[in-house]
Amino acid sequence: MKKQILFLLSILFLSITSIAYAQGTEGEAVQKAKDAENNKDYETALKWYKTAKDINPKNALRYYDLAWCYNELKKFSNAVDVAKKGLDLDDETYNDKLYGEYIFGAVSSDDDVVVEVLYKRLLKEGNYKQISKIGDKYFYNKNYEKAEKYYITCKENNFTNNDIYYHLGYINNEFEEYDKAIDNLKKAINLNTEDAGSYNELAYAYKKMDQVSNALDNYIKAYNLDNRSALYANNIGDIYFSDATYKDLDKALDYYLKALKNDSKDLVSNYRVGWIYSDKAEYYSAEKYLNKALEVSPGYADAVIELGYVYLEQNKLTDAEKNLKLGLEKIPDDELANYYLGLVYSKQNKKSKVEEQLNRLNKLNSSYYDTLKKEIDN
Repeated sequence: MKKQILFLLSILFLSITSIAYAQGTEGEAVQKAKDAENNKDYETALKWYKTAKDINPKNALRYYDLAWCYNELKKFSNAVDVAKKGLDLDDETYNDKLYGEYIFGAVSSDDDVVVEVLYKRLLKEGNYKQISKIGDKYFYNKNYEKAEKYYITCKENNFTNNDIYYHLGYINNEFEEYDKAIDNLKKAINLNTEDAGSYNELAYAYKKMDQVSNALDNYIKAYNLDNRSALYANNIGDIYFSDATYKDLDKALDYYLKALKNDSKDLVSNYRVGWIYSDKAEYYSAEKYLNKALEVSPGYADAVIELGYVYLEQNKLTDAEKNLKLGLEKIPDDELANYYLGLVYSKQNKKSKVEEQLNRLNKLNSSYYDTLKKEIDN
């Protein structure tokens, strides 16, 4: 009897030791995988995650690890397969993570059949949260037509949130469906009155519908919610700069300068600040910002031409000629540039060159032909 008890105890000891060893080995394998992952050595990480999964095949987390690795390695069909196996373990703790990798792999595979299988599975589960994430993946891939399908499914099944309505509104704007955009974006704002992006998109839709007052109001709301956004400041500046009803260059300048505080390399803001300073005859400041615009985008024709005009007004004729010629290489039919270059030649007393510019303006049927002729005659 004593021998039997000792025998049973030894078996129990071996079993416990074996389990402890297996658990330790799984942990060691995972640690080696994590080390490789941190070094972006995903092939080695994959090998160790496979080892860990083989040791404990009922741990859903290991299937997530494998799916993540496969996606990093762009082996999307493998990611889909292993994520499905993990989901089949029915461990709700890791379902969101596993679905995340399943969706990433399915959409990235660019295989509509694979995505449709996933979609039907989620429909059967009534899992509209994950269906919306299929939409998100397509949305951020800029495949708006496919993204819209999944968002509409959610909407039709009363699964909605601010993001779904915002993305639908954004897609409507992309498709020039501005009435729909306004409807969806208002719903997004009703669900989250602090969402600057929704106000910004709503403003864009109103602007496209020529409802400039509503556009300006919503652009200002977006900026007030997020005054670190160069985009939102720019959008307000653009209305004050360009719109016939609301044109106010001082206000435009204020918002463009605010944009540049948040993004000093913003091309449009630098150009338009330079243009406004030029219009105010503050040529030193105009030069500064126009040159910044050209640092961002060398050869940007509008900035080159405006800089040519600034040099002309300061009587820096060589610099003016150089810039205006560069601008005309890019936009040969630009009337102002041809006119300014004619003025440069007139100041340089290059009569034949002035005649060339007059001929160009005449061919363009430009009103600047008469303006340049009067300048020369005087």
